[in-house]
Amino acid sequence: MPEEVLLVIDGNSLVHRAYHALPVELSTSQGVATNAVLGFTNMLWKILAEVQPRCVAVAMDKGRVTFRHAVFPAYKATRKPTPGDLVPQFPLVREVLAAMRIRVAEMENYEADDIIGTLTARAEAAKMACLVLTGDRDTLQLVSPTTRVLLTQKGISDLVTYDPEKVARRFGVRPGQYVDFRALTGDTSDNIPGVPGIGEKTAARLIAAYGGLEELLARRHELPPRTRQLLDDHVDQARVSRRLAAIERDVPLDLEPSSCRWDGPDYRALLAVFRRLEFKKLAAQIADRAGSPAAPAEDTPPPAPPFRTVTGLDEALPTGWGRGNAAIALVPAVGPGGRLYALGAATGEQTLVLPGAPDSPNPDVGTFLAGLEGAAAYLHHAKEFLRLLDKNGLPPVRPAFDPMLAAYLLNPALASRPLAELAADYLRTAWPPDGQQALAAAAR
Repeated sequence: MPEEVLLVIDGNSLVHRAYHALPVELSTSQGVATNAVLGFTNMLWKILAEVQPRCVAVAMDKGRVTFRHAVFPAYKATRKPTPGDLVPQFPLVREVLAAMRIRVAEMENYEADDIIGTLTARAEAAKMACLVLTGDRDTLQLVSPTTRVLLTQKGISDLVTYDPEKVARRFGVRPGQYVDFRALTGDTSDNIPGVPGIGEKTAARLIAAYGGLEELLARRHELPPRTRQLLDDHVDQARVSRRLAAIERDVPLDLEPSSCRWDGPDYRALLAVFRRLEFKKLAAQIADRAGSPAAPAEDTPPPAPPFRTVTGLDEALPTGWGRGNAAIALVPAVGPGGRLYALGAATGEQTLVLPGAPDSPNPDVGTFLAGLEGAAAYLHHAKEFLRLLDKNGLPPVRPAFDPMLAAYLLNPALASRPLAELAADYLRTAWPPDGQQALAAAAR
């Protein structure tokens, strides 16, 4: 293939697929739905890294009514309305694309497919290779020696690459015959009627034998009686179906492939968008390139809370630890092999630290925890804490609250978040990264 590559992305198709692929509960802490934006952005980020295209454009639908509705008013009439929580995500997708410095192409009276068809036709004329990323099989008619289609299968992560040979193997027709094939089979997703009674196998055999729809119709007298009758009864409908399925490749679009040159994102703008949408992992990936720390340094770490260092359990411990209804917060320090070497604990107004080091574990940690058997405990990542207790031969405590689980329920898009990160986001506070003060602050 030629060296220069134009990547054209079917924006509407991928946003819808992302919406249905990721949990609808994904949202910011302010309740802004982001599942479609996140899924789309992840796929975009991945494909850009893999392909490293010279030029990039995202094709979008401009409106719901196109020239196809004038040909067939019931076109796409069976589609369900766009979900209410998806509609406001389209402007957010456009914000991501603007920060990525990726051109958005759209035009009244045409669909994204027609934009894609026009851009790929112009790119081929300019001797550019093309990749089309979409979930719409209609674009397979655009496949050529220099244009391939990356078609999503399940969800948004499983892609199949179609070149001319792959199209022929999968559907039994050449890419240029795909629109004739669809004229016979129809397409229920777009409410394209086709010819009732003719399925994909028969359609592929007929188009392969006769070359195209018009030649087939002209010679239908050669066909078996049943097939001939089906075509006789639906000649006009087959032609209308072909018109609906055919992608326009000469849209009067004021955009050339060479104008879609991509030199990378505006990292500062993109980081601001990612932080506002609370895409923590994506923000962390680009923070260095944006010349910014991975998390906003808006807060000065406050002093660690007053705490007591316990150097031996012969010291009198505060009353009430692990008894009654007062839950105890436990923050372990874990060394090699999962061995507990230090511990921070808090209950009521009291905080204590059992200090230790990875190479010098504090034996009192185990003794202290053993004395809490069955006590109600606040545990960050409770499942892992209970596993550590078992691994260290200690009895279990009774989880009363798990901040990590609570944060997941608030925003499933950001699983397994560290306690320090949750404190920064929800409490607007921070603490030292390690040491006794960190254990005390985390427990508190």
